[in-house]
Amino acid sequence: ILPFEIPAVLQFRDERATVRLLAEQTAIRPGSSLALALDFELAEHWHVYWRNPGDSGEPPSVRWTLPKGFVAGEIEWPIPEKVQTGPILNYAYSRHVTFPITVEAPATLAAGERAPLRAKARWLVCRAEECIPGEADLAIELPIANEAPPSDARTTALFAAARARLPRVEDAIIERDPNTGDPTLTLPSIRVEDGAR
Repeated sequence: ILPFEIPAVLQFRDERATVRLLAEQTAIRPGSSLALALDFELAEHWHVYWRNPGDSGEPPSVRWTLPKGFVAGEIEWPIPEKVQTGPILNYAYSRHVTFPITVEAPATLAAGERAPLRAKARWLVCRAEECIPGEADLAIELPIANEAPPSDARTTALFAAARARLPRVEDAIIERDPNTGDPTLTLPSIRVEDGAR
């Protein structure tokens, strides 16, 4: 489907982080959604950032190279934790975080073909005042089939846990400061000023 070969590099590892590209299904059904995820296992004391990192930092990003007709959605962001370093307040994830991403497959796919999906992932991993940028070319190749069975139990559990951490609209409270009129969005366990995107 792509005019070039890509290595099936499913993960990147260094002393600070292990980063994986995961697929919830073992195949792609024509015209259906495919659940992918960028999964981080972080060494003790290291963290990566939420989409609105706070006073400093930069969130993970993904640039996709996909077969014709495939469309990748935005990263979905689980609810982060507060990370305070002196006067600096950030919103981040430590230990482990899985970022779900939905990819739509075209209906014109033919069963029996294979679809290589490539992600250029970038992130900033920090510990106290030390920050190190990281990047990796990750790829996964899946067959096109009329049935798309789930992946292994561990991967399925990671997707379920990530979805359970996503903010729900019914949990959000929007209030206005009586003095300035500025809105504040409150989500479970964090408080995010207006400007979070």
